[in-house]
Amino acid sequence: MNWEFKIEEDETLDGPDGLKIIQKKGYYRYSQDSLQLVDFADVKKNDAIIDLGTGCGVMALMLAKRRLGRKIVGLEIQKELAEIARKNVRLNCFQEKIEIVDGDIREISRPFAPNSFDYIITNPPYIEARAGTRSSGSKKAIARHEILCNMDDALQAMKYLLKSLRRGACVYPAARFGELILKATNKNLLPKRVQFIYSNPKEKAELVMVEFIKEGKPGLEILPPLMSEGVKD
Repeated sequence: MNWEFKIEEDETLDGPDGLKIIQKKGYYRYSQDSLQLVDFADVKKNDAIIDLGTGCGVMALMLAKRRLGRKIVGLEIQKELAEIARKNVRLNCFQEKIEIVDGDIREISRPFAPNSFDYIITNPPYIEARAGTRSSGSKKAIARHEILCNMDDALQAMKYLLKSLRRGACVYPAARFGELILKATNKNLLPKRVQFIYSNPKEKAELVMVEFIKEGKPGLEILPPLMSEGVKD
């Protein structure tokens, strides 16, 4: 590798799957639910993939490291995070496979044509934004709270980008599972695989991972429950 990099004082370096992932302090940092979603997603080697809200690029990089997808695009609205993601792509030598794009999920038609991807993976903001809970200017809040993107926005982008009979996967709070399925079905995104995530077998599920198919036939597979160390924010 001919590229030299330096870790700044406000950055850290670690990563799953033997990857080198730079993250910026004060921004949302990838958590276990992103890693679990990569394991859950049924991505194929020849898929054109897009990671909506890629953050530091961890999910895109994990897919590339596992030799999944023929091309991977990471879309990120926060310019500082997009630059960190590009840095991570270069650091792990995946420039030929991964492209990081600055953009807004709500304006998905600007950078992308319809029906242009085989698989979508996304860990979108899923905490309902409520007055007084968090500052709307917080970088972490933007990544986790529905401030610049909500459930409808993510599902509409999935509907727009996916080719017919192609799939997308997301992770959401288990308490919002019914709302997620109803809104997705109304957009002709039918649930095909579901897995609930628990931090304690005696407690209620905290998260749920769902894989949808665009314009597919009904038929749902419920996977065994997954134990987790809990949701980080």
